[in-house]
Amino acid sequence: MLRTKTVMGFLLIAVFAGLVMAGTGTAGAQTLDVYMVGYYNTGVTNVNTSSPGGVQLINPGTSGGTLCADVYVFDPAEELKECCALPISTDGGLFLSLDGFTDNPANGVYSATGVIKIVSDPTCNPFNPTPTPELRGSIFNVNTPSITETPFQQTPLSSQELYELGLLCSFIPNQSGPGFCFALDSGFQRK
Repeated sequence: MLRTKTVMGFLLIAVFAGLVMAGTGTAGAQTLDVYMVGYYNTGVTNVNTSSPGGVQLINPGTSGGTLCADVYVFDPAEELKECCALPISTDGGLFLSLDGFTDNPANGVYSATGVIKIVSDPTCNPFNPTPTPELRGSIFNVNTPSITETPFQQTPLSSQELYELGLLCSFIPNQSGPGFCFALDSGFQRK
């Protein structure tokens, strides 16, 4: 009798462990190839300057449709400066100046350096993205006397990070003014 209870206990533990691992595998699969992070060191420093840096994004077409790069730009103090959604058609690409990501800060304070986070999203909604693989991208920084191309780092995206990015973007009060990047017509109109 004791032996049967012990075997049953081990079986229950194994089943529970299997369910936990299966759940973790599912969550992990949902976060692959959907989130990229990179730094910039040549952002706009005031209203009269421009940036020599740039961002290149491509949609390799494996998702079968247009994807948006939901972009979130942070300064070194980890404050969200700008956010937007940039559509990229299947097998398409964009090359954009860093000006469009750094020249319209939400609080009016420019930052020459910072971090750009991108979520690959078919809904083009930076307030509530639906992560879908699989945009690729690079960032171009000027390191005098040369320009350096650095691929964005594919990074695991937690549900907490996804929620916080959308929430922070939704806190920007005017959806067509300061705080929205205008690298392209991203569904928002600059006034």
